[in-house]
Amino acid sequence: MGSKSVAITSSERDSLVSLSKSLIRRINTKDYNNCINLFDDNLKKVFSEEKMDQIFGIALDTLGPFQRFGPAVVTKKKGDGILHTSCTVKCDYKNGPATYTVIFDDARKISGIHLD
Repeated sequence: MGSKSVAITSSERDSLVSLSKSLIRRINTKDYNNCINLFDDNLKKVFSEEKMDQIFGIALDTLGPFQRFGPAVVTKKKGDGILHTSCTVKCDYKNGPATYTVIFDDARKISGIHLD
């Protein structure tokens, strides 16, 4: 069964973009403890500060200093009875671009994060 797009209000979009950018700022400064505070309980079990540094620290060292945020897109889809909300934020770093995808649960806690 496929997923179906769900409407999102502009205030909800703005709130999720703001939360996503806040997380990205914390990742960029390697403030991993405060990143973890934004995570849902399941993600908190997977990520420690050390694990976050292993994953994001290497990428940030390669990307170089953060320069600016680019466009952000929020999508909300329902599939298999589950609502999935994600925010994709493009970012520019000194050595090239990166795209973060932040996934939220219904309580607006972060339930997933991916960096390309």
